[in-house]
Amino acid sequence: MLDAGKPIPLERYRTLDAWRGLASLGVVMLHAMQTTVPLRFPDLLRNGFYAVSAWGRLGVPIFFVVSGYCICGSACAMLGRPDGARAFVRARFLRIYPPYLATCLAAAALAVAAKMMVSHGALSTSHLSDGVALFRNPAFVFSTLTITQRSFSQPYLIAVFWTLCYEVMFYAVVLLVMLVTRLVGGRVRGMLLILHSISGASLLAYIFGRHFPFPFDLWPQFGLGVLAYDLVAGRRWRRLSSAVLIPLTIIAFLQLPRPASPATGPENLGIQLAVCLTCAIALKVLHPLDGAMYRSPLFRPIMWIGLFSYSLYLIHPLVMGAFLQLTRSHPPTAQTFIWHYWAQVLLSIAVGYVFYCLVERAQVGRARQSRGALVPPSAPTPANVVVPAFVPADVSPVSS
Repeated sequence: MLDAGKPIPLERYRTLDAWRGLASLGVVMLHAMQTTVPLRFPDLLRNGFYAVSAWGRLGVPIFFVVSGYCICGSACAMLGRPDGARAFVRARFLRIYPPYLATCLAAAALAVAAKMMVSHGALSTSHLSDGVALFRNPAFVFSTLTITQRSFSQPYLIAVFWTLCYEVMFYAVVLLVMLVTRLVGGRVRGMLLILHSISGASLLAYIFGRHFPFPFDLWPQFGLGVLAYDLVAGRRWRRLSSAVLIPLTIIAFLQLPRPASPATGPENLGIQLAVCLTCAIALKVLHPLDGAMYRSPLFRPIMWIGLFSYSLYLIHPLVMGAFLQLTRSHPPTAQTFIWHYWAQVLLSIAVGYVFYCLVERAQVGRARQSRGALVPPSAPTPANVVVPAFVPADVSPVSS
């Protein structure tokens, strides 16, 4: 039998990068068509390819599940360490903030340059250039630097940053649960019980038509990742947690026909929960095949993209916005848009990989050293809806 007080030293779940790659590629494909097809070529939405791309926003809940799995594993591994809480915070900070701040610096520089070019008539006005005035607001600057825009009701320098606000708050909740567990002398089982209880309470709120405040309104998506880790770890109490949370998720799915909030897309929350539950169960079912899938050439391309999914998430709005500005004088037709579409996707992937090599990769290694590398790091979620940074101000995406 397993000791409830000791973390289980799981080997690295290597094909998690495939899930990240699939989710991030879906979001990038969505954003490549979102600002053009619905507005200028709505008939293209009948094309199966673009119809599938429109569902790319479901990559967001998949990323939350993967994040829940990874952060739960990290917390379990660190709970018994004397410096566990400090190491957890350091690892999360190194994993999230340096690449994020580098992106903010690049966006701010591009915003100032774009504003100057607009004033000289060399560039069309854009959402990013119009945002230069926000830098004069101390609350905006502070919340942007700390990823607390949602908490302070401030706009986002780049629209995709909204998911990071959730991600950081999920980390804060897990850290608080770790501290409480240590304070009362609890073990891993107690910590997981608290995390599962939060998931159960938020699912019950869905079922009875109530909504928890930020960040607990989307906690079930993260919490199903925690459940996936519990199932994969094979702890002896996993049957109880799954026997409670899986039926609650199914009931919530059936009880949620209403639309989601504008921040989370046009699908209702029930569909998002169904995707999250499917992903969590798949993580458990496919875990024994992890080695074979990792060695398979079929999965190598998508795992490669998953390796730098965070960099791709951060940088692709700037890439797509710049591309749209550069091609503004030669807009695509319905027949030629496919080339614009793939140019945005491939350029985003290329720049995302370069950004990963220059900025993110070193931080990944430092974060792994902080937590002992028992589990893979979590890649923050790519965003769901984005206005590319250099999209001309007279072009806005369809509400989603």
